[in-house]
Amino acid sequence: MANAKAYFNNEEVGTVSVTTDKVIVSNLNISRLAGELAAIEIKADAVYVGTPASTTFKIENSSDVSVEEKSSGYYMPSSTLLPTAPALVNLAGINITTTKKTTGTQTVAPGSSNVELFKIEVKSDAEFDVSAYDFVLTPTLATNLVDFVDEKVTIYVDGVDYEWKSTDGLTKSFSANADRFTVTPAKPVTIRIVGNVKSNALTVPASYLFTMNITEVKNVSNGNTMVATKTQV
Repeated sequence: MANAKAYFNNEEVGTVSVTTDKVIVSNLNISRLAGELAAIEIKADAVYVGTPASTTFKIENSSDVSVEEKSSGYYMPSSTLLPTAPALVNLAGINITTTKKTTGTQTVAPGSSNVELFKIEVKSDAEFDVSAYDFVLTPTLATNLVDFVDEKVTIYVDGVDYEWKSTDGLTKSFSANADRFTVTPAKPVTIRIVGNVKSNALTVPASYLFTMNITEVKNVSNGNTMVATKTQV
């Protein structure tokens, strides 16, 4: 949760802070006469990644709410009507969608240039950073990327290019701050892998299967990270 605010009569009031298990509202400065009610509404931005779930909010103890008697200046706890019934909030979760943009299989000849080996589009219904992800190569007959020029392919992540060399092994992982990319509802992200096949490739015929795994996402508001499990071949 981020940007939590309290409202009274549709106007922002007081100060709201959020900890791991509490929402604390202070400095409301709302005056009420005897018998009058004060309806306080709390709103916040929230990012949730995972399967649909729910959470509850409640005032647990009468001592959690205090008021100041204006004529005397004394603080007193609220009435014994508290604690309140829990307020249930349903969390739909972020829907990460990956769409394959290449054909299922393609056959290319030795010496082919700029071969698009992998292309997907990543979409979501909320804004967040993809902060950890990896690519896995599953070769048949060939052992790694030795059949490509300079024994490497190029990964393009939202326009930023990275080299994947044969010496990197069959998995290329990304988790540094500089490697993360942001997905928003209005901005899908394109991921591509491109390579140039050697004209004298030794292990032909051979096949290459590339898979992307999204393993962690990050809340752009408060920096919290969450485990994700999204795979696209």
